[in-house]
Amino acid sequence: MKKKRSLALTLVVLTLSVSVIYVLNLPQPELNGTNLAVSYWHQYVMENYRPEPINPAEFDWHPPEHFIRNVPWISYRKSYCASTCLQMIAYMYGVIEHIGYFNFITCFTYGAYLGRMGGTLFFIPGSDPIAGLARSSKYLGFRYRMLVTADKDLFLKAVRYLIYKDLPVILPVNASRLYGGFFSPHFVLAVGYRGDEIYIYEPVMDIEGIRYEERGIPIRAETLAKAVMEMIRGMGYPVAWNYALIYYTPKGEMEKDFREALRDCAELQIGMKFGGATSAVFTGAQALEALAKAIEDGKISPEMVNVGLNMAIVYRRDNANFLRSAFPGVPKILEAASMLEKAASIYEEVIEILKMGYTMEIRGKVAGKLREAANYEREVGRLLASP
Repeated sequence: MKKKRSLALTLVVLTLSVSVIYVLNLPQPELNGTNLAVSYWHQYVMENYRPEPINPAEFDWHPPEHFIRNVPWISYRKSYCASTCLQMIAYMYGVIEHIGYFNFITCFTYGAYLGRMGGTLFFIPGSDPIAGLARSSKYLGFRYRMLVTADKDLFLKAVRYLIYKDLPVILPVNASRLYGGFFSPHFVLAVGYRGDEIYIYEPVMDIEGIRYEERGIPIRAETLAKAVMEMIRGMGYPVAWNYALIYYTPKGEMEKDFREALRDCAELQIGMKFGGATSAVFTGAQALEALAKAIEDGKISPEMVNVGLNMAIVYRRDNANFLRSAFPGVPKILEAASMLEKAASIYEEVIEILKMGYTMEIRGKVAGKLREAANYEREVGRLLASP
């Protein structure tokens, strides 16, 4: 068990220093009043996450311990935590697909985000994972449920009861509560419990692969509940609940028409701007253009740029490989894959340029490269929108 825990602690390096934080993409429109802004955020969460209050009557007695045996522990060195949790559940139900498929149906690694959190400007080359977990269920033949509550004891009872019923539970957590470091949104899969501990499968580790009959990493239930609450509160959700869990059950046939998924990814690639001058949020290609301007003005650190672009290189190349394998006979999608590769190559160039410093001249050169990449990212969206 100590070995498993030490492997999981690699998350501090992999997720906290590589992915840093993938801020959930909750847009803010141009608003004049705080109440209206809160109302918009609340509407976004309700429509895209579809949360349901936990009904105590649903969760009856459960034994003092239980472990789900037929769910595999899948992990990657890449920061694909939400989609990997979904992949583990899909494997349990017999849906065997490459991780690229789960990134695609969730749109997790498509699009981009630029906005402020706690006064710091963040750039993330991806999109909102919870909205993606909700939208992806039909492509797996699953029923998605997100259950929420303000009651910690009820939350932990629901987690244990679902595990007892052999239903793995996806939990949104603040990774630093589990592994140390600083606040970082993350997702883990709860697969067992015993006494005051809940056992999780960590999806981001220094070991890539799939393992069966593993109990996972024990986390004190109180600590896990606190990690979930910190994630919900830390993201600033305008909601009355502090705890949330996600699980899936088989529902029927898998949706095989991917036009809507392509359109969803396309919209995220093209992106838009929300908010006013001091609270603007940019997505998609517009996030790249806003990043270029922020770099020119010296308003974002080169470390943040490096982290985001290193993620972007991995995301774009993996997305390109998936699109080529999944849609081999569709010219526009194949062209979109090539555009993703070109964008990734530009991000590599930018990282090399940044090694020379962060002077005004270098920042100007980097900004020009990123505007070129933004054109490729936008074109990917246009191609995916109508293949």
